Amino acid sequence: MGFFFSKKPEPPPPFTEIGRETIFDGEAFSKREIRVAGDARGSFRSETAILLTPSGLLDGTVMAPAFTVGGSFKGTAKVSGTLTVEETGSIQGEFSAKKLRIARGAFVQGKIDR
Repeated sequence: MGFFFSKKPEPPPPFTEIGRETIFDGEAFSKREIRVAGDARGSFRSETAILLTPSGLLDGTVMAPAFTVGGSFKGTAKVSGTLTVEETGSIQGEFSAKKLRIARGAFVQGKIDR
């Protein structure tokens, strides 16, 4: 008689991801970080953070404590903490954030409120 070991299921990743080859159109809410590496349109809300990777395109509304833009964002962002635009990032629209970090080489166009 053999022994069967039940493998414990792996915990889910600590983030929700919209992958590189994914097109998303709609509303997303997560208690975890949302990572966008694909093409996304709509409303995005996270209780922790939203990360737009260099390959990501996001057109819509973002609400989160932290928002990091490495790709292309167009729309409205309401950030209760830090909005970071990396050197590969492009951001156009209306933004409000407690703190703003813009890397050299980043593109920023629009209205910024504190």
